[in-house]
Amino acid sequence: MKMIRTKRVIAYLIDIFILFVFIGIGAMLTTVSENEKALRLELSEMNEKAVQRNISVTSYLFHLSEIEQDIDKEHVAIGFINLVFVFIYFVFIPYFMEGKTFGKTIMKIRVVDESGEEASIHSLVIRNVILNGLLYLFLSILFIYLVPGILYLFMISILGMIQLTLVILSVFMVLYRKDGIGLHEKLSHTKVIEV
Repeated sequence: MKMIRTKRVIAYLIDIFILFVFIGIGAMLTTVSENEKALRLELSEMNEKAVQRNISVTSYLFHLSEIEQDIDKEHVAIGFINLVFVFIYFVFIPYFMEGKTFGKTIMKIRVVDESGEEASIHSLVIRNVILNGLLYLFLSILFIYLVPGILYLFMISILGMIQLTLVILSVFMVLYRKDGIGLHEKLSHTKVIEV
């Protein structure tokens, strides 16, 4: 059991590295708009006012949330591309490659359903809502346009903490449960096996 846990960790690190390379390349290919430059300058000036205590905490938080939301609006296309890439990499590729990502292929493991059969697309989506933040990415994009200012910043922060907690909980369950089944696997009715 310990060997498969090590393989899973290594496979996940390989997959995350690949994901970050593609996301990084995408980020490098985008240009910073004039509006974003102006927003970042405004943010910098506001931060300096806060350091010098020339602005109240309440005013700072409201203004910060508006600027952050406007900056996030500038990055919606990138956020959507990231969401699509995560979906393709962690849902479609395993679905069409017998439960394997590139990391899992290298480590000779794969995702299957609880009975050992091929995992369904539904199970792979649920698995990755928890482990790789598909729902977080989707809601983050949606909230940019549906939720105003300070509420947006609050909700995105809460969502981020929930997502981080789910990932940490899943990792700890994989590492320390006797059966090595994580939260993402419990809820999606999947498991990882050696090939």
